[in-house]
Amino acid sequence: PYEMDGWEINRQNTSNSWQLGTPSSYYVPNFSTINPSSIYSLIIRYDDRTAQNEEVLSPVFTATSSTRIRFYAAFDGVYSMYAPLTVEIEEQQSEKKPTEIFNSFMWSQENPHERHKWLKFELDLSAYDQKSVRVIFRYKGIGGDYVFIDDFSVIESATGEDAKATINEGETISFIDMSEGNPTSWEWTFTGGEPATS
Repeated sequence: PYEMDGWEINRQNTSNSWQLGTPSSYYVPNFSTINPSSIYSLIIRYDDRTAQNEEVLSPVFTATSSTRIRFYAAFDGVYSMYAPLTVEIEEQQSEKKPTEIFNSFMWSQENPHERHKWLKFELDLSAYDQKSVRVIFRYKGIGGDYVFIDDFSVIESATGEDAKATINEGETISFIDMSEGNPTSWEWTFTGGEPATS
């Protein structure tokens, strides 16, 4: 489905790996309760008998000093001990192994939370300024629990008149009104855009 356009799934476990589905089948609310346009979520079932090392890889993008990634996930912090959800960054022009920047079990040690509830995460990628990277969601271990992911996006935090952001075709961005006083009308200018003003 279109929700996975440009993404890759590397399956090691032939029975239980990443797939698209509806979380309500697993006692988690469908993500459409948060984002009505979401049809499916990324889901992985745990395996008690065969090890899993399942990857989901994002399309490649160029990070900047203000790049962050945002996603929602639902997992059980207790069983993450056996098979955590990790987020890794893979540099495209490097021989280095991907760098882990998030681990659901480690996060759970400091952040008590309800089991299998949608949680929003934002991770800073400023350390990868001007590098071509991709994000890897990995589920590795044996005997963990269900994990759910949805609403992944790359965010550019830019402020000021000279602020710039890279926006790929098909992506959306949000603008924040920072007007002072009590304005009654606004004009937005998008140089080179269609339309050029709003």
